[in-house]
Amino acid sequence: MEFYSTVIMLGSHSSHKMTNQEVLQVRSVNLLVGFVRLVGSLIGTSLLDKFGRRKLYISSTSILICCLFLLGLALDNEYLTVAKSCIVGFSFSISFGLSLINPVYLSELLPPQAISSLLVIKGMLAMMVTFLFPLIREISWIGTSGEMYFFGVATFACVLTMKYILVETKGMS
Repeated sequence: MEFYSTVIMLGSHSSHKMTNQEVLQVRSVNLLVGFVRLVGSLIGTSLLDKFGRRKLYISSTSILICCLFLLGLALDNEYLTVAKSCIVGFSFSISFGLSLINPVYLSELLPPQAISSLLVIKGMLAMMVTFLFPLIREISWIGTSGEMYFFGVATFACVLTMKYILVETKGMS
């Protein structure tokens, strides 16, 4: 979603022509997302050993789900400020959880050959989502907000799975 934050925000004002000031505000979200990712990574790094990988993973993904559903609602109702906040919250939750913990978990639980295979699969899945995002958005009955709900439900299913499958590896590395 971060790759398409500007597209999402510009598309959320489809009912009226945006002014140059509104376009500039929407594009400023990209700069804020980069800064928030940096801050989130720093915070996540400091919390990783304190609270444990599993707890941080599940809590960050739960925040991500809330942001996706709120973003869908904001886009349905054209609440630009709420939509911006949701994109920033999504970026923060990714940076202090998923993108930080995945490499740590992989290195603690799997042999190097399995890590390389999983990283290739992860990259292919990320590329697939990146390419499918604009295509799904073009389906008239789904739209951008429906896409957020879809990814929110899929992520919720992942959290339920993680809750029962992930083991705590705090102190193993």
